[in-house]
Amino acid sequence: MIAVISGPEYWKEIYEAVQKFEKEIVYKRIDVDIDIDTEVDRIAIYPVEYLILDMNCIENIKRIPPAIRKFKSQNGDARVIIIASDKFAGNEAVSSLISMGVYDIIGQREYGAKAILPSLLEHLKTPATYAKAVKWDTEFRVRVKGDEPLDYIQGAGKNTVKDKIIGSMVIAVAGAMHRSGVTHTAISMAKFLYDNNFGVAVYEFHNSDTFQIMQNSYEEVEVKGDMFSLAGIDFYPYDPYRSLADLLHGDYAYIILDMGAYFECNISEFRRAHEKIIVCGAKDWEMPSVEEILREEEWPLKYKYLFTFSDEDSFKFVKDNMAKLPSYQAVYNPNPFNLSAECSFVFEDMLKDILPQTYFSDEKGSIFRKTISKMIKREDTLYHNPALKQKLLMESRNKERKTTVDYLIKKRQSPLKLIIKIVIISAIITGIYYIVTRFNVLGEIGEFFKQIREAFIPG
Repeated sequence: MIAVISGPEYWKEIYEAVQKFEKEIVYKRIDVDIDIDTEVDRIAIYPVEYLILDMNCIENIKRIPPAIRKFKSQNGDARVIIIASDKFAGNEAVSSLISMGVYDIIGQREYGAKAILPSLLEHLKTPATYAKAVKWDTEFRVRVKGDEPLDYIQGAGKNTVKDKIIGSMVIAVAGAMHRSGVTHTAISMAKFLYDNNFGVAVYEFHNSDTFQIMQNSYEEVEVKGDMFSLAGIDFYPYDPYRSLADLLHGDYAYIILDMGAYFECNISEFRRAHEKIIVCGAKDWEMPSVEEILREEEWPLKYKYLFTFSDEDSFKFVKDNMAKLPSYQAVYNPNPFNLSAECSFVFEDMLKDILPQTYFSDEKGSIFRKTISKMIKREDTLYHNPALKQKLLMESRNKERKTTVDYLIKKRQSPLKLIIKIVIISAIITGIYYIVTRFNVLGEIGEFFKQIREAFIPG
């Protein structure tokens, strides 16, 4: 059953599309300057499956989001199909609808021929995805010239509304060359986000069987169809028929794409991500691949670069030669499912543009750092099969982990400890001096030795 709220110019095509779709129109309002709240109240008595709404005929555009929210609360499974001219692109009302999961938007040019029949039939048959609706959401993404893919936020870079993430944030990770540590970085980053109470998925977005090997190598794996969960993270193995849009429908705050080598990856999808991270090496024979990326004219300025296995001197040399491009030194962290505090601090800094703003207060001890401090006190949780589990467990127990947080705490406590020591020593010295002077201890001791000498050494 279908409800229609539209202007006269689209009614004929809407009716034709509904007839071809073999559905019944149980309610229709064809007019101009329509009060959306009144119509939603009238529709409430019908078991509506689809609502076709023409934004151009609504009197107060700002009332559309709350009215649709009310409609969806009354008809939980109903789909909303929006007809909108291009003047609404980036409109606050459209952005609000997209944040509510309304992705079926049929665009029409403000000036030009009006033809919605083919698009309406397509939307009636197949629900749209966020990937199709995002071009209307220019509050969060902006168009770039030519045929280049759409880029995400410019400026402040935080895709937040009242400190809450809107939709899923996409993080693309690619290597400057093969075996750069892309998968390890993607998993480590996912664990960091999971430890901070975010829903996260990792998608193997290149032709590889690594995730399949992982699924078969660990005990505590929960298989769900063509994906599996491990350590609180959802993993999607490579599937040429899987679309990123399918994951955007999930309840994930973050989706991490393991894209393999940069020069072999799906470059358009890599550039669409909110965060674009290149995993690099800092050795002489690894630098040419980084230089090759930097030769591109514009896009390298929008990437972030994570250098692995580099000491302080080599990283400083590389960073000085990166022309102020955002560069980070990866921390040695062999187990991606058990992060050190130093590793978490690197990810906190790297992802700060897409993390909720409230997590970065100026007060001492941000929420992230407090969470990490608690995380350090947990016992290590290892997930590998017994073949290596005992060995790893013994190494983990025997290894004393000295973290950045421990160092900071000791550094902050050291002046206080020094003051306490000085006070205690001064009190002891003062007490001894008082006893000696009050009871003439030195005189008594001298008298004692004098008597001994007189007893053993005659006149």
